[in-house]
Amino acid sequence: MNWRWGLLIILGIILTINTSCKKEDVNVYPMIYGHAGTALSSERAVYPPNSRTSILYALDALAAVGTEVDVQMTKDSVLVLFHDEFIELNNATDLTCIAELTWGEIETFNEEEKYPILRLSELVTIMRFNNKYVMLDLKHYNHCAEEFESFETFNWALNNELSELEPDEKWRFTANSRNIDLLNTVECGEMQKSFETENIPLAIDYSAAYDLDLIVIKLNALSLEEAQELENAGVNYGLFGVKTKKEIKATANFKPRIIISDNIAGTKAYYN
Repeated sequence: MNWRWGLLIILGIILTINTSCKKEDVNVYPMIYGHAGTALSSERAVYPPNSRTSILYALDALAAVGTEVDVQMTKDSVLVLFHDEFIELNNATDLTCIAELTWGEIETFNEEEKYPILRLSELVTIMRFNNKYVMLDLKHYNHCAEEFESFETFNWALNNELSELEPDEKWRFTANSRNIDLLNTVECGEMQKSFETENIPLAIDYSAAYDLDLIVIKLNALSLEEAQELENAGVNYGLFGVKTKKEIKATANFKPRIIISDNIAGTKAYYN
């Protein structure tokens, strides 16, 4: 197990407060991340996903331990925070992809936006001087061209965007992907790596074979039996797809290390 995860688990146990019958089964206080800032789901988002305002609100006002953000690469190899497969230009009359635009074109687009698209390096500057955590969900498929982007170029761009970080600052950043080949290409020093999947046997195999720090799974794709298999194999995992009170309570039954929540306040309240 990564020594840092061991430290975080110990801290989590210390922070756990079993003050009600509702919480008898909660023996590890998870790290609660915001999903693309405050939330990815439209019904829960206070501000647009992945925007500077949403991220700062999640970290400061809602006191999330960290945030997950979605990362895509522009045509000229600049990494930006954007979730959707397509972006609407010119009042939704022109549909394209981030991978088809240059950073200069995005800057022009931003001039008319109340919540501009954020460059990853800007987020790095924000995060560098606090003790919060970031999960970078790497989205490397160009849906307009219907092809994968170069893993090597993506790795170069990632290192370029993180260049101002000292090696010992990178461990608060986690690179997440559904593609193990991309993760294996990524080389960013102390930055952690997580693999997203619904295939639990594959998750266990990959975790051991590639020395992964975390497995990320959607809540409704995991059973209690599979969670036990992960625990027996010593695999750290995080859950997303959490926003309602019912989903928050269900998540606690799995005892994940990380919860990527669309309801930060509700999730924190349950554990507190």
